Amino acid sequence: MIPHLLIFLENLLILVPFILINQSALIDTIDRQILWTMCAIGGGMAILRFGGLKRFHHQLNLPRGLLFSGLVLLLVNTALPLIYRTLHGAKVGTKPTTGAAFEMNQFSWLILLPGIIALANCLPRPAQTSDLLPQRRWVPTGIFTLWLSGTIVHLYSLGFIYNFDWEIPFLIAPLWVLAWTIYNRHGDFLRVRGLSHALLMPPALITLIAAYQSAYSLFIWLTSLNILCYLLLCLRERGNRLILHLLMTSFVALALGLVKQFDINLPADLTVGKCVFACIAMYLGYWIGISRSPKLGVAGAILVAITTGALIGPQIHGGHLAIQAGLMFLMLHSLLWKDESHPGAAGARIFACSLWSLHSLMVVVTQSSYGGAMISTMAAVILATCGIIKLIRGTWPPLVLPISGGIALLMYPGNLAVIMAQSTPVGLWVIAGSFLLFAIGTVMAFTRSKWNPSPVKTATFTRTDRTN
Repeated sequence: MIPHLLIFLENLLILVPFILINQSALIDTIDRQILWTMCAIGGGMAILRFGGLKRFHHQLNLPRGLLFSGLVLLLVNTALPLIYRTLHGAKVGTKPTTGAAFEMNQFSWLILLPGIIALANCLPRPAQTSDLLPQRRWVPTGIFTLWLSGTIVHLYSLGFIYNFDWEIPFLIAPLWVLAWTIYNRHGDFLRVRGLSHALLMPPALITLIAAYQSAYSLFIWLTSLNILCYLLLCLRERGNRLILHLLMTSFVALALGLVKQFDINLPADLTVGKCVFACIAMYLGYWIGISRSPKLGVAGAILVAITTGALIGPQIHGGHLAIQAGLMFLMLHSLLWKDESHPGAAGARIFACSLWSLHSLMVVVTQSSYGGAMISTMAAVILATCGIIKLIRGTWPPLVLPISGGIALLMYPGNLAVIMAQSTPVGLWVIAGSFLLFAIGTVMAFTRSKWNPSPVKTATFTRTDRTN
């Protein structure tokens, strides 16, 4: 057991000699030929060591794919000190932001390290032939992880020794490749229901870090690659709606990234951050909207209210519009609820309709800007939705919804009528009342035979009934 643990510990420290070579390379008295010799000796010793492990430790699980990946990592770590030392002579300043040395440091983190992480996909599928520690199925992946950790430390030491600033965007591309690698190989170790779907989202979320760090070029490249990956997965798994949604979300994110990168003008107060927030809210709102849970409906109403308030702002009384949008979402979502399966769902629907009616009345009475149009539009949407459900199902939805919609639809005209009535002279009201009474009397006179039949006709009908 102890020798095997020492082997794993040695794999973690195998790249330490190259870190020491980096430090010694800055000494002016060391000739470049000596540096080449030290790197060659370090690489040769590592190759001899792995050859010995493969030859004398037959029980150790070292497949050819792992050895190939290890050889690539060894060549990279051997070449990096030579390249950095060669470019160091042409570097201008202590912390340059241009030049070949700076570009090489950027290349190492943004291209080289993600490519090294992608080598994990070349490892063979794990096969455990024995319960002994050296033959466990996770041994190749564990050893590769140790090598990868040493390479990352080596890269960081190169930047530190040659005085380059380390930035958070350096980790975005490696994390993105790592996320897709975990999605591709997670089935080798874990088979949990739903895990495959959950692992589809981290690659899209990681790109948002690039947008947050204003690395829009990196954001555009990674989002474009996400679109390609999601498109291939969508063609392979045609019934997976999550992949389709992530594909559409990536298209929207790419468009917003292009707008920000090339300074395309957006309407006032509509920033890229708000657009990204709106896209995320719409995606979450979709999943909430197709559920039948009243609790998720309440969460969706809060989400809609926050999103509306954040996007609209105070321009057109965004607070009132946010409340109206949230309550309307909750009322429309209540059409999907099964009251018998969720105790209290009917009461929650009545409470939402009552709260919406009270808020609508307050908006109309206070004469907020666009208040009448806002209330009338939302009432029309609710009534139209109820009417469509009546046509499709043949039955009305819970009556509290169409009743609330009808009352709200009459609020604005009723408020206008009250305002006009208050400003109308009394004389006009007297004349209008006279005409109204005259019209009522005329109608009653013409319809008297129907609502007040004569005694003669009543007696005739009575005799006829008795004769029959």
